[in-house]
Amino acid sequence: MFFKPISPAANLSPAPTLSNSSAPRALPACTSISLPRAALDETKLAALVEAGLDHFQLSFQGAREETANEISGTKSHAQKLRVLDWLRRHRVAVTLNFVIHRRNIGQLEQMLAIVESSCATRVEFANVQYYGWAFANRENLLPPANS
Repeated sequence: MFFKPISPAANLSPAPTLSNSSAPRALPACTSISLPRAALDETKLAALVEAGLDHFQLSFQGAREETANEISGTKSHAQKLRVLDWLRRHRVAVTLNFVIHRRNIGQLEQMLAIVESSCATRVEFANVQYYGWAFANRENLLPPANS
């Protein structure tokens, strides 16, 4: 593995709402979920939306499967694209997050193609922050000095 992976965790936090259901809410007033490895199936996603999920965030480590899987330390890129497709069927806000660094900066056009073909309501292009995991891997993440 090229990078030292970090451990994922689901994160529930406030986010913009699209009011996806008139059913009683089983979740707090406004909810968001971000699953770094997108470990869910279509049935679980539908259940979350029915319970009141308002927002879903998917983070991509690259536009190309090989790069994204290598950086994340998992084979999750294809699953994230499946989840993104499933999200089209639900009235829920979607944020796509791309962390930009040396290994994927040349994939910006492909990242934009993912965005344009998706149901995303928000996109984040972020520069990698060099502390913790990224600091330990900074030689592999920083752009070359001559770029």
